[in-house]
Amino acid sequence: MNPSSSSQVKWKVKELNVMINDESSRNHKIPLLCLTETWLKPCITDVQVHIPGYIITRCDREKRVGGGVDIYSHQSIPVSDSSMFDDGICQALFCKFDTIQRCIAVVYRPPNTHLSSTMKLFQFLKDRKEDVGDTVEFNILGDFNLPLIDWETHSIVPGSSFDCSGASRALLNLTKDFLCQQIVRQPTRGNNILDIFITNNDRSVVNTTTKKTILSDHHLVDIMVTSNFIQEKLEFTRKFDENDFRSLDFSKADHESLSRSL
Repeated sequence: MNPSSSSQVKWKVKELNVMINDESSRNHKIPLLCLTETWLKPCITDVQVHIPGYIITRCDREKRVGGGVDIYSHQSIPVSDSSMFDDGICQALFCKFDTIQRCIAVVYRPPNTHLSSTMKLFQFLKDRKEDVGDTVEFNILGDFNLPLIDWETHSIVPGSSFDCSGASRALLNLTKDFLCQQIVRQPTRGNNILDIFITNNDRSVVNTTTKKTILSDHHLVDIMVTSNFIQEKLEFTRKFDENDFRSLDFSKADHESLSRSL
């Protein structure tokens, strides 16, 4: 699994495709690719941002510049249900994947967002969590722009604004209410952890890395989990000796001539 939070993608479909193929060549199949700040608008079609082998689910920002979140899911992992949040400031895309018993919410919260907008966003996440209950794995990821949270001590570093400190406190309470863990511990932009991954099943996470990428001024966040979600069809053709009776293809036989001869 590779839910990657990558800001300011701006249509970098070619670069994304290269990254996916490069990972695939190292036997690392990417089932899910999650992006923030896509800068997509409704006038841009899915065909224009298509990546072979993947299906895109989008939440575009219609009025303001920037923003936008989306999920590229492998074609073997269909989206069972989806819903969106957009109050003109914050955005979130929620997708449910029944085949892998997992729900994913991708979030973009801009810097200097008013606390009221953040709380609306968090209420959307609470509602979606209540809808699915505790029967599936629930993941929240994206660019929250809350750099003053110390995720080791679950405390807030002094010096933030009223809106930022309030949002930070609300996010810590959200993880506590959901019985979740935030597992990204490395900086994702400068010295700050802005892009996070919250899960209610941290035991499924094998490894977490952040690395520089040409796609963004944020680091790419790579989450590897225990399960291999991509189910590829294996083609198998049984081979027989050409003189063997089993090698005969009776679908190509002239059945009318055979009937007359018999």
